Amino acid sequence: MRRTNPHMKNKILGIAAPLFLKQGFENVDMRTIAREADIAVGTLYNYFPNKRVLFFQVFETGWEEVLDRINSLCTNEKTSQEKIRVFLKEFHGAVIERRGLGQELLRLSLESPEEKGRIRQVELRLKERLQDLLLETPVEEKFRRPLARCLISSTWSVTKEGPDQAENHFEFIDWLMENLIADKGEGKL
Repeated sequence: MRRTNPHMKNKILGIAAPLFLKQGFENVDMRTIAREADIAVGTLYNYFPNKRVLFFQVFETGWEEVLDRINSLCTNEKTSQEKIRVFLKEFHGAVIERRGLGQELLRLSLESPEEKGRIRQVELRLKERLQDLLLETPVEEKFRRPLARCLISSTWSVTKEGPDQAENHFEFIDWLMENLIADKGEGKL
């Protein structure tokens, strides 16, 4: 097995992500990525055996960065309500920012259980993180997973609508948390 440099791998991912976002999966080839990274095509293949593997790694790495940012931002918030709002706002922004990758992913036919599993893992990590934040609320354990799923799904759905609807959505989330899951001991779910 050839030795690889983690810094070079990150450089390749950083170059490939905007190319996939701007030009789409089909319109980007490994030669273009290698040229932009200022490396030989053979070197690129040492890190990623094909464009599809690289694309999935870009997708996963992007969401890992979002989760890291969410974790960092949540440490600055004091209440569970603020943490959940930060999570959902960051998730919303990331979906909009990465819409091109998501659309490309939907266009690709997922060929293997491994590819489906990789996407599922990203979804699960997001839901689990939100469920962790719900541990800090009076929401009953049996409702945490469905509530996390509902909050993520509705926030994802509103990304397809205009900014007015997004603002309305977050006002609704504030209302929901104020009335159902704020640490008041009232309106316990």
